[in-house]
Amino acid sequence: MSEVTQTLIDDAQAHSQSESRITARDLRSVFWRSFTLQGSWNYERQQHMGYAFAMSPALKRIYQDPAELGRALQRHLVLFNTTPHLSTFVFGLSIAMEEENQRNPNFNEESINAVKTSLMGPLAGIGDSIFWGSLKVIAAGMGIYFAQQGSILGPILALLVYNIPHILCRWYALKLGYRAGDHLADAPLAKRADGQGDLYRVNRRVDGRRRHDRQHDRHYYPAELYRRADYHESAGFY
Repeated sequence: MSEVTQTLIDDAQAHSQSESRITARDLRSVFWRSFTLQGSWNYERQQHMGYAFAMSPALKRIYQDPAELGRALQRHLVLFNTTPHLSTFVFGLSIAMEEENQRNPNFNEESINAVKTSLMGPLAGIGDSIFWGSLKVIAAGMGIYFAQQGSILGPILALLVYNIPHILCRWYALKLGYRAGDHLADAPLAKRADGQGDLYRVNRRVDGRRRHDRQHDRHYYPAELYRRADYHESAGFY
């Protein structure tokens, strides 16, 4: 068993013992709503309305106060765009981090959208290659072959070959993201709400003087980069 697999199993066991408000029914609601992700796609913020709509059952469960619920919904109305088939992984992460935000007063809620933004590109690259570039072509080719033979199996087979892997991937990506989100919420990335930079490092110039990081030292980086920075005090991350 790989180290990554064991980590996910440990995270799942830890999650089952944590104070979670999210139920299996909530996750199913988010899953079914995820199919409407592109229903309100636009050139301003792309999938943002579909994202907030899909997240709303979980957010309503997490936040009982209407004001907090409103802020959470507003938080997810920022630009978002990725391959719909893998978007549920980000949904799962967001749900877990929203739970931690509700429980932990020191949680930095800005990290929720930082994680979303960092995953849009990589998931789009993987998802577009697998689903749009490969699986759709294979399914269409098989369907066309049978249709040319006059068989009704043509369109049926095309839909099954494409949608069975797609739907399974969408469901298990949601569960995997939710479990992984518990671990991510514990990382330094998500806990710096004390006004200090997540990577408070300086850039040593040739003349010996020091210059602080830009953007008021407010950077949000993955936990691995944070740990790596401890061994390179003058790295100067920009």
